[in-house]
Amino acid sequence: MRIISWNCNMGFEKKRDVVMGLHPDILVLQECSEKDIARTDAPFKYWVGSNPHKGMAMIGFANYTYALDRSYTEEWPWFLPVRVEEVPLHILGLWACVKDQRLRYVRVTHQAIEHYAQFLSVSHMIVIGDFNSNAIWDRLYREHSHSALVAKLADLGLVSAYHTLRGEKQGQEATPTQFMYRHLAQPYHLDYAFISHMLSRSCGLHIGEPDKWLHTSDHMPLLLTLSL
Repeated sequence: MRIISWNCNMGFEKKRDVVMGLHPDILVLQECSEKDIARTDAPFKYWVGSNPHKGMAMIGFANYTYALDRSYTEEWPWFLPVRVEEVPLHILGLWACVKDQRLRYVRVTHQAIEHYAQFLSVSHMIVIGDFNSNAIWDRLYREHSHSALVAKLADLGLVSAYHTLRGEKQGQEATPTQFMYRHLAQPYHLDYAFISHMLSRSCGLHIGEPDKWLHTSDHMPLLLTLSL
């Protein structure tokens, strides 16, 4: 199974072909319009957002049975809990955005993970998307820091695919997933795939290269491959 997460930085309709060239079974897409998702031909598609021009979506292309889990709530926007029934696999796709002045980025994700804890209490589970956070900013968020979020996910049995495969520490990532304003001199690692221990035994993770992707978005796609 090939699961791709990509913050397309708007204008998905004009960028569709480049990401479809990666042959995703499931696509988690951030900063996309409701209209562009509605025009996508796929067995499953679901878009959420308060701005019709800039939300997030999950699209299922492979021949599976997909279902939005009943735990879904608009209380935590830009988080989509989807079940793939045949595996069974639970995927929480996300775009850590701003709910209000107090709940921003990693703080929102903390609250959403607490809400979806039961949804994530299965042996095959994934939390994937644009987290907009990194351990380098821990001191700004204190008890709701990125490192505290990593620990919270670990308590649910989830590990970062990137850090597990690369042997790198949080906050010391060698490969960026985002370049601020598309400048190579401003790299950050903000996109993650957290997966259950069972899935981590037979997974791969590829991050798109800036020479191929930077002209389309400030974020590089994550390509998670799983042997199920």
